[in-house]
Amino acid sequence: MGLGLGHFVGRVDGMPYLQFITLGLIDGTAMNAATNERTVNAYIQMYLDKTYYEMSTSPVSLPDIIASEAIWAGMRSVFFGTLFMGIAMLLGVFSSPAALLNPLVLLILGTLFGFLGLTFTLLAPTRDYLNYYTMLLVEPMFMFSNTFFPIGHVAPWLQRVAWFSSLTHAVALIRGFAVGN
Repeated sequence: MGLGLGHFVGRVDGMPYLQFITLGLIDGTAMNAATNERTVNAYIQMYLDKTYYEMSTSPVSLPDIIASEAIWAGMRSVFFGTLFMGIAMLLGVFSSPAALLNPLVLLILGTLFGFLGLTFTLLAPTRDYLNYYTMLLVEPMFMFSNTFFPIGHVAPWLQRVAWFSSLTHAVALIRGFAVGN
């Protein structure tokens, strides 16, 4: 997308479109990894495999189980985001050694979305309700979080909504670390 469309778009926020979109997609990959891990996988572990019931019979407390599951989602985000960062390095997207801090941003972002996904999964009466979380919260957040286009060109009310999203801040951090701002 950045190679083909980037030829026509040119520069966005002072960087080539390939760099702009690649850095945004790193966060999107991390968010989706954590979301999928703590929605569908957690639902299966909870209701089909009864994994959480088995964990609750051990001396581990419920807050420990929830925190560890969210941190695991953060670790998966780091794994998939770092794989995407490897591809981005091959494309020459990073121009600053501060980009080495990006996995920390991915860990925080993934843990946050792990908590959000797990909370919604605990409240969902059936597996079909997980689609509401993904389609009504995660996908619009992905679309309007400065990932594909700068949010400075949209309506002011939508800009305020976008800056309320944690993904928008993570995209700003990843881009800032990548170019050294």
